[in-house]
Amino acid sequence: MKIVCVGSTVFDMTYVVEDSLKEDSKTRSKDYVECGGGNGANYAYSLAFWGNNVELYSLIGYDLYGKLLLDEFDMVGINKSGIEIRKGFPTPKSVIISNLSNSTRTIVTTTREIVRKLNAEICNDADILLLDGTYIETARELINSNKKATIVFDIEKNDPEIIELAKSSNYIICSKDFAESFTNMDLSNKDNIESCYDVISDSFPNSKVIITLGKDGSITKEEDYLITDTIDANTVDTTGSGDIFHAAFVHFLVNGYNLKDSIKYSTVAAGLSTEKVGCRNKIPTLEEVLNYDDVI
Repeated sequence: MKIVCVGSTVFDMTYVVEDSLKEDSKTRSKDYVECGGGNGANYAYSLAFWGNNVELYSLIGYDLYGKLLLDEFDMVGINKSGIEIRKGFPTPKSVIISNLSNSTRTIVTTTREIVRKLNAEICNDADILLLDGTYIETARELINSNKKATIVFDIEKNDPEIIELAKSSNYIICSKDFAESFTNMDLSNKDNIESCYDVISDSFPNSKVIITLGKDGSITKEEDYLITDTIDANTVDTTGSGDIFHAAFVHFLVNGYNLKDSIKYSTVAAGLSTEKVGCRNKIPTLEEVLNYDDVI
């Protein structure tokens, strides 16, 4: 089973502090982690870490940070055929401040040019496509070249072109921010959640829709609405946890789990990941996920 992931690759530098930063002051970091990040790379790394056959389509620079990221991909056996290494393009970097006092994170990222198409040969043997709307022309080519593939689309941006492309998906996983922007509904009011779900589901009639709601879990629908609560995690850093949710959903889906259990174990994987700082080092093992005691 071949899984193709499309999305950004970033080099993350995470500083852990015990309180909010003050301007024009110096703060000592309690901890520091540097590793790869970015939606697409997090999908691919997680899936490869769990033993899947993964190919990544992404863009990095011909520089030190790009080399470090490629070394990470080699550690878990990611197929790098779809990665473009572009001279003169600085590998994207992010500085992340993880605040232990309130479990929030603040991200400052380098400005990146919008790249619609990668200079990479398009494969035609994908069984699963996991897309996030980045490199949209490449995503469109992959969809057109892999007619039999199951498509899972992670939607974060309320962008008409992304929405139109996502309508060909089998599964839509969208964030709370997207859901609120798309429907103009406030999901902090829980009475709106089911109505919001219906609006989005009606807009993607060919897709099974899942809305992730942050600390409130997620919602989908089979015969009835299915709301999955988050786990009781000792959260220190949420960076990359949403990406781990998406990767876990694909992993359990391709390994024969039904929708309810795929979401359940994805929720566990994402929740466990918040208990560590960074991205790559926080991915739980399948044993940790499947043996988690507080089964939802």
